[in-house]
Amino acid sequence: ESSPAAAAPTASSNVTTPDKPVITTEGWAKGNLSAKTVLVEFGDFQCPSCALARVKVDNLLKKFEKDIKVVFKQYPMPNIHRNAMVAAQASEAAGKQLKFWEMYEVLFARQNEWVNVPDALTFFLKYAAELHLDVEKFRQDMVDGEIRNKIFRDLLEGQVAQVRSVPSFFLNGKL
Repeated sequence: ESSPAAAAPTASSNVTTPDKPVITTEGWAKGNLSAKTVLVEFGDFQCPSCALARVKVDNLLKKFEKDIKVVFKQYPMPNIHRNAMVAAQASEAAGKQLKFWEMYEVLFARQNEWVNVPDALTFFLKYAAELHLDVEKFRQDMVDGEIRNKIFRDLLEGQVAQVRSVPSFFLNGKL
């Protein structure tokens, strides 16, 4: 006699992961947007290694500007970085006002100001003002479900691609 629990399929038995992860090239991009070579980064704004990687990526872009497209995807890890999700939301809210990359730079460059504070939003509102964003729209967009959904889509894509840590880079779809 088998118990019902033993007969029930487990959640993991219904999930198939591709041998080669499918990484889309959609997202915040810079460089040559029609380049055949695409570097996709999954990153977390509170991650010190991601802040360091940003400098290396910028140097790579300067050197191969005409030959490469760089795409940033959100991969906040709030279990170890308590302000990571709100930072991701801040970058996306800035993006709605066409200032994603400017906020990206500020968040990484001034990471030490906001990483350990209980209310990082105060800092992000200040950064939004410094970037000449419509601060009230920025504040509203921070809690917009559409922004959270975009972040969760990036997270899911990273999970399917078996991202385990940040920064994780995929060159033309390969880790």
